[in-house]
Amino acid sequence: MEKDGGAWLAAGDYEDFVRSLCFSDPRLRQRDPKAQIQRIPFTDDGVRVVKLSLENGTFARTADFDEPASLAAHFRNTASLRGRQSIYVVEGLGPGFAGVLGERFSLHPSFFVEHERVVVHNLNWMGESDGVQLPSVIQSRGHLEMKYYEVVTFDRKPTSFRWVCAATGRHIGVSRDFRWDNSPDEMGNYLNVGVVRRKCGVWSRRTEGGGWDCE
Repeated sequence: MEKDGGAWLAAGDYEDFVRSLCFSDPRLRQRDPKAQIQRIPFTDDGVRVVKLSLENGTFARTADFDEPASLAAHFRNTASLRGRQSIYVVEGLGPGFAGVLGERFSLHPSFFVEHERVVVHNLNWMGESDGVQLPSVIQSRGHLEMKYYEVVTFDRKPTSFRWVCAATGRHIGVSRDFRWDNSPDEMGNYLNVGVVRRKCGVWSRRTEGGGWDCE
């Protein structure tokens, strides 16, 4: 089991900040063990960031980033702009992007670790669980993590209840194709419809000159 003091979560200078908070949030010490067992990668491959800017009362898509270095360069070039009103939509997560976003916006690293967690409930005190945090803890971290479910259809029927998302490792709920007149041989038939666990994290802050940032 990997326990590296937070180095797995973020790269760059932000890693030192993550390491300093490992005692207050043990989840930062390691990846979710279940995700490692399932061999779910935690890399920057496939991560996308889209910038939306508010201009004349309308949001416009003004930039796209698929590498941490290009996003970091963008932040350096726009650091002095006042009154900006920007939303950064992030799809996926990896240590490079977590490091760039966390350092730029001074995000509490729990913002990223809550998105990474796969285990729904676990009594292990080391913080493997993805359960609900105390209200006092949530308030002090400045972000909100929302969980929801998405109904999906499969191109082929499941063969068991043990289905997970190959990209995130999160559980996919499936159901038997049950009918009252089913024979014992038909109990292994499953519906081609399932329920996927999804997550959405939101963070925002006000900036000088009447501006704001949102992620």
